[in-house]
Parts: sequence; C-alpha cells; structure tokens
Amino acid sequence: MRAMSFSPRGRRPASRSKTRAMSSSVHGQRTARRSKMQIVESVSTVVAPLALVTAGLGYIGWIRTREFYGYFGLSPSLFSYSPQDYVLRSAPVGFGAILLLGLAGAVLLGLDRVLTRLLEGRGRRETWARRALVGLGATLVLVSLGGAATAASVAVMPPIAGAVLLALGVIVFLRFGAGSQGRVGLLPPAAVGLAVVMLALAGFWATTVYAQTLGVGAAEAIDRNPRSLAVVTVYSRSPLDLAGTNVVASRLLDQDRQWNYRYTGARLLTYSNNRWFLIPEPGSSAYRSSVTVLPDTDAIRVETAVPR
Repeated sequence: MRAMSFSPRGRRPASRSKTRAMSSSVHGQRTARRSKMQIVESVSTVVAPLALVTAGLGYIGWIRTREFYGYFGLSPSLFSYSPQDYVLRSAPVGFGAILLLGLAGAVLLGLDRVLTRLLEGRGRRETWARRALVGLGATLVLVSLGGAATAASVAVMPPIAGAVLLALGVIVFLRFGAGSQGRVGLLPPAAVGLAVVMLALAGFWATTVYAQTLGVGAAEAIDRNPRSLAVVTVYSRSPLDLAGTNVVASRLLDQDRQWNYRYTGARLLTYSNNRWFLIPEPGSSAYRSSVTVLPDTDAIRVETAVPR
C-alpha cells in the first residue's frame, strides 16, 4: 500500500511564493528606474536648450560690448562684467534678431507655399524642378562661402548679406533635396547633415555681424552727441590732469579752510571695476571722443547729474 502525502487545501508551496515575491520586487525596481530615467530626460530636454540659448545671449552681449568700447579704444578687460551682465546687455540685439527672423520666416513660408503649389502633381517636371532648385541652393552656398573666405583672408568679418545668402541657399537645398513623407529625397544623409551645420554657421555669422553693427552704432551715436550722458563733477584734494573742451576747472575752499579742486563738465561713459570712464573731449572730424579712466579712490568725490 502506497503512502500518500498531501498539502492542506489552498496552501501553495513556499518556493513558488518566494519566486513571485522576488519577481514583483524586481519589477518594482525596474519601474522606479524607468521613472527616474524619464525625469532625467525631461529635465535635460528643458535644461540643454536653455543653457544653449543663455550661452548664445552671453556671446551676443560680449560682442556688442566689445565693439562699443573698442570704438573708443578701450579693451573689454578694463571692465568687470559678469556672464549675467553680458546676457542682459544682449537684450537689444536679441529683440531685433527675433523680429528680423520672424519677418524672414514669414517671407520664406509664403514663397515655399507658392513653389509647392506650382510643382505639385507635375510628375517628371516636378523632379527636374526640384533638382534645379537643389542646384540653385548649392550655388548660393558656394558663392557665400567664397565671399566669406575672401573676407577672412584679410582678417575682416564678412558682411551680413553673405550670411543671409548662405542661410537662403541651405534652406532651399534642404527643402527640395531632403526626403519627406510621400517624397523621395535627392540628397544622401551626409549632405543633409552638412547642410544643417552650414545653417548653424549662417546663424552664428549673422548674429555676430548684427551685434557688431549695433555696438558700433551705439558708440557712434554717443560720439556724435555725448550730451545725452550724465554730467560729472569731480572734487579732489590734489590737482588732477583732467583736461578737455568739456571740462571747467576751478578751486574752492571747504569748511576746514583747505583748498579743493573741482572739475565739472565731463560726460560719464560708464562706471565699472572701481573706475570712472569719462569723456572730457568731444569727437572731431579727425579724432573720436577721448576717454579718461579715473580710479575711484578716497581722494576724490564724484557727483553726477543727468540732463532732462
């Protein structure tokens, strides 16, 4: 007679319970890892473009500041601007660039729709027209790069027209050469990648020239008419060699019956890095406005008055 063994009804073996507990624990750990990875990816998708935009604005502000003070013969190393300061100083450039990009985008979108309707459903003619437009885009790219190489050979920044021509050529090249839904591409992937790099180069080029133009333009406006700047009066115990057409020097007694020297009439260009940057001499047909750098020490007192 065989001996029979049995388990109580409803009770499962302990090995199966442990296996299911372990699998549920592993599944929970994987779910937690996935959620953490998703959070990291979400943060990176926001932080990376923001950091890129901030770096771009800082570069634009640095270019504008360099050109503005370089007009007066001053080096950016004389100032203590931080990266945040350069970002803030890029505001005029950024607003104008966004406005111009919006207008250019609207014009290009209108032209794209017109060309798309003209070429739609033309069969072989559409293919040949696309090839012709791709060739036109490549020609514009080569012409713009040739002009840039010529300007770079003499250490001159190419004009902004070259950047516009480069961007237009790349856009036409990609728009009618790259593949899309329902349309076979005419370009290999390497050509598409190179065109994207050229488009980024065009944006960098145009932004640099635009920032330079605004910086020089602002400096020229001050050079022509410095009366919009604040008037500076400097008091000193010892005489200062602060000479200029705008400066009027005088002596006066203070309450302690000691002589002070007063110099008034210079214009305040800026204050930075514990230095006063003054314009004592306006520009002329032969020279630009002169700038005097006055250290901010306890031996002097400076008053400013903004004209109404």
